[in-house]
Amino acid sequence: MATKAFIDRGNVAVYRHGVELAARGERAHWVGGLQGYRLEQLLDVWRLRYGHRDQIRDPFLAGFEGYEALTAYAESQDQRDLKAWLGLLERHERCQEVPSLTDQSLQKHHQDWIEAFLVQQIRGHSY
Repeated sequence: MATKAFIDRGNVAVYRHGVELAARGERAHWVGGLQGYRLEQLLDVWRLRYGHRDQIRDPFLAGFEGYEALTAYAESQDQRDLKAWLGLLERHERCQEVPSLTDQSLQKHHQDWIEAFLVQQIRGHSY
């Protein structure tokens, strides 16, 4: 199998590629490890949106009274990462399936990048 690489500018685009590859049954190597892509933050935002507050792991996100309060905070403080995850949930066709789609992507993570599609994020610079 030929190795291919996806280089994306943000976590949302990386997430979408990971979900797409998992849906096709293909493995992906997330460059730098999965922790750097903040997928747990996506899941906590999803939990807040769908009323699963007792399952939120991030104490900061658990402190919000609801999804609307988090959305207002993200906008007022220009929190780009949060705004990106919120936008994903607003536009995702299968929004209620985000936890299972994320789990599928994580299960298809492969440690050996030579045998998997590469999924990488590049950080944009603000000038």
